Amino acid sequence: ERLRQLDDIFGNQVKTLMSNPYNIAEAVRESDLVIGAVLIPGAKAPKLVTEEMIQSMEQGSVVVDIAIDQGGIFETTDRITT
Repeated sequence: ERLRQLDDIFGNQVKTLMSNPYNIAEAVRESDLVIGAVLIPGAKAPKLVTEEMIQSMEQGSVVVDIAIDQGGIFETTDRITT
């Protein structure tokens, strides 16, 4: 229901998908920018994006992990940099 509401609000400007490993892998592969912004209050962020997914991106693509304070969603995240 929530995805349908977002589709109605944003139309073709935003692509919404159910969160599952296949959809995440396809979305990452097709993207030139991936922003990780998952917050589960009181818990570490789940590792949703694997190293293999990141390697499938075109050279020059960018990943930004907003969830870094909770451990980050990228499997390759190992430290905080500024």
